[in-house]
Amino acid sequence: MSTVDAIYTLKQIMLHTKEFNMRKRVFIFLDFMKCFDMIKREMLYQNIDNKYNIPIQRGVGQGDSMSPSLFLIIMKHIIREFASRLRKEKI
Repeated sequence: MSTVDAIYTLKQIMLHTKEFNMRKRVFIFLDFMKCFDMIKREMLYQNIDNKYNIPIQRGVGQGDSMSPSLFLIIMKHIIREFASRLRKEKI
């Protein structure tokens, strides 16, 4: 999706939320470019070790088939954390 497409989509969403009198809106913009490279290893280790009981012996090589799965584990954690904060703020 291009930036222009994203802006158009955002404007459409904002118009529709006004139609339905939805006052509270949260928009999240994610840039997934080099997303796995940007994850802090400590966060990954903590999420894997605490929940999946997988012993960690070495890092993941570039292009490793495990990268997408590991990224999804981190995204699951981020989404849960974000949802928790939204609930606390009653958004």
